[in-house]
Amino acid sequence: MDNNHFEQEWFHEIRLMREAMIGKGNSKFEISKHTFEERMSERDISIIEMAEVILTGTIIEGFDVGKYPKYRNPDMIRNIVGETKDGKLITVCVAFSNYDEFKITTVYEGVTNRVLNCFQSKCPELYQKHFVPTEEVIATVN
Repeated sequence: MDNNHFEQEWFHEIRLMREAMIGKGNSKFEISKHTFEERMSERDISIIEMAEVILTGTIIEGFDVGKYPKYRNPDMIRNIVGETKDGKLITVCVAFSNYDEFKITTVYEGVTNRVLNCFQSKCPELYQKHFVPTEEVIATVN
């Protein structure tokens, strides 16, 4: 799967997203109408929680234009996973075509099965906190 598009630039991209989030520089941050009107209330996720994830989370997955699974994305996409101050694990999907404008396209609690391995390798502490390792499940069953 092509989920590590331009990974060498993720550190730079997340920095630019964070600057846009706090109003520093010329970049701006938006929330898509779909996310704002449907997903946030449907999934009980606030603007503050999304901001917390962007400001403290980690990009765990990135897609080039047209490469997102089951969707022909017109922009590059980065999936950011982080934990809110209340301990809620959230994924925020951000699309952008350049570094001047970032848009949250969807948000959901937890991580999908597709990214579980990426999440485990890129965020081992959060993975340990939110998912029971296989060894512990086996030990508990025995």
